[in-house]
Amino acid sequence: AQVKATTLAAYEHQHVPFEKLVEVLQPSRDLSRSPLFQVMLVLQNAPAEALRVPGMAFQPIPLEGNSSRFDLALTLFEVPQGLTGFLEYSSDLFDAATVQRLMGHFGVLLSSLASQPDARVSTLEVMTAEERKQLLVEWNETDVSFPRDTCIHHVFAEHARHTPDAVAVRMGERSVTYSALNAWAHGLAVQLHAAGVTRGSRVAVLAERSPELVVGLLATLKVGAAYVPISPGVPPERLAFMLEDCGASVLLTQQHLRDSLPSLSSRVLSLETDSTMESAPLPVTPAGPEDLAYVIYTSGSTGRPKGVAVHHRALMNLVSWHQRTYSLS
Repeated sequence: AQVKATTLAAYEHQHVPFEKLVEVLQPSRDLSRSPLFQVMLVLQNAPAEALRVPGMAFQPIPLEGNSSRFDLALTLFEVPQGLTGFLEYSSDLFDAATVQRLMGHFGVLLSSLASQPDARVSTLEVMTAEERKQLLVEWNETDVSFPRDTCIHHVFAEHARHTPDAVAVRMGERSVTYSALNAWAHGLAVQLHAAGVTRGSRVAVLAERSPELVVGLLATLKVGAAYVPISPGVPPERLAFMLEDCGASVLLTQQHLRDSLPSLSSRVLSLETDSTMESAPLPVTPAGPEDLAYVIYTSGSTGRPKGVAVHHRALMNLVSWHQRTYSLS
């Protein structure tokens, strides 16, 4: 009823000249397009008068135009078999394949309307069965094999056992081997455990890009906690909000950044650890693939940071993708 009322109301003004509309509305003119609208649908449902001449038969012949007044103009005619018509389009905007696809979608939509006249418009089919299969199956076959039942710090520790003297991190003139990095992270994990950090805890890591940053992340994972990376120089209010929001009881940072930190409720530990801790036992329950690996904060569309939680299995999936894509060991 609403569509009918709207349509009938529009018919009341069907004889208003197009030039008059342009003159009254004064739309912004652009010579590359029609001033009022760019897409038109025409339904010719008036009965066609047959031309009768004794001894002769006539039939309409479709003509192909070489210009289009609008971006798209669909003209339909009622015929005994149903509807027929043609679509004019601007070849500057569309190619033939795109227009054929649009017409295919329109045909699917009409069939869907005819078979489900009471359905909501949002539920009607538009894509063809082939397109739906391509979208949902062919383009979405993303299932790949990766180590689903382990965690990245376990993989790192195993690699450190196999290649202890290989360089794991290099920054400028500094370099740290796998064995040294693993021992350093172990020692820091022991300190975190002594500070009350356990499996499922959150540990904030505020550090510049450096070996210390890598150690902080590894140590947090080794103790079973999730790390929360925070950029140095973050405003004090934002830092305090993130620490409270994620529930981090400990913040790891570099010694030269420690003095510039504001007063915080979280305990602050230095990333430069005591080397005597590197051989101490670490009595913790290791994290599993379903446990939280890290929480990373976005800028937040409302101005307040929003934390995104990522689990170990998702992190392993990402690392495995890096290995496949960039041929990494």
